[in-house]
Amino acid sequence: MAFKLKIKNSKLKMSAIIFGAIVFALHLTPYTLHVSYAASPGTEGAPFLKIGPGARAVGMGEAFVAVADDATAMFWNPAGIVQLKQREISFMHNFWFQGVYYDYFAYVQELPGPGNEKLGINVTYLQYGDMIRTLEDASGIYTGTGSNFAASDLALGLTYAWEMGSNHSLGVNLKFIRSMMDDVSGDAICLDFGYLFRINPALSVGANAQNSVVSMPIRFYRGLTAVSSPHILPINGKVGLAYRLPFIMLVFDVNFPLENCVNYHVGMEYKVSDRLCVRAGYKTDLITSLDALSGLCAGFGFNWAGYNIDYAFVPYGDLGQTHRISLSMKF
Repeated sequence: MAFKLKIKNSKLKMSAIIFGAIVFALHLTPYTLHVSYAASPGTEGAPFLKIGPGARAVGMGEAFVAVADDATAMFWNPAGIVQLKQREISFMHNFWFQGVYYDYFAYVQELPGPGNEKLGINVTYLQYGDMIRTLEDASGIYTGTGSNFAASDLALGLTYAWEMGSNHSLGVNLKFIRSMMDDVSGDAICLDFGYLFRINPALSVGANAQNSVVSMPIRFYRGLTAVSSPHILPINGKVGLAYRLPFIMLVFDVNFPLENCVNYHVGMEYKVSDRLCVRAGYKTDLITSLDALSGLCAGFGFNWAGYNIDYAFVPYGDLGQTHRISLSMKF
């Protein structure tokens, strides 16, 4: 008995050390990168990488790094996909404001072998719709409008996660990014690194370094001619915890974005029945630039025979309201 207890304590200490090291690194990363890049709000490239997928996670105030138990975990915390017991496929459509649409697709399956290893793919697509071309003369004076043009963003991700012992896991998510506007395009590559520590069935903690590992700045070209300076990607560190009770789960996340202040996310998921859940949350990342109501999040989820339908509502002040719908299936 003493030997088993010692082994358990050793694993607990190792998990705590790993989690502490990641949290410390995430805390230092923004300050280090601020010195190197002097980033400020609105100066990053590919900002669509900051939009959270999955109506379930969004409805909980986007506090999901310590939960990460569905296919959208590849965004929130890639280490979390080891918790999936079956293959899972998920799709989300986001009715964004001003006619902008956002779609996210994810698929996760187990790898063959004795270990608990998972592999997943994810696709993020943002369509801005048609935009009116603004014309000007050689002196830069406005001369009217021309034909419409299109703009869109695309990210393809490949995720691998593995379990270290029975209570903690690691995961990486490699992303290939392309942004296009009319005849101008830019490409980049980056890596997310996540860690999940399941302390016991009720309590878990997680951390995720988003777009911050092997991060290549994006630069835009027209043909072979560069038309912009390099723009760093939206680097962000996330840490959080989740506490599960019989009918309710409470979640809390802290974000350390490179280009902005530290912000906080809190949420809950209440199980009304075996098939229905309601969710609510609050986040502080946009309340200074919009208003206090823009921090609210709410939603619900319905599941039946391995199928899940989730909905989330998030207001964005004067910009409008957003509605996100997710469909997922386990098989």
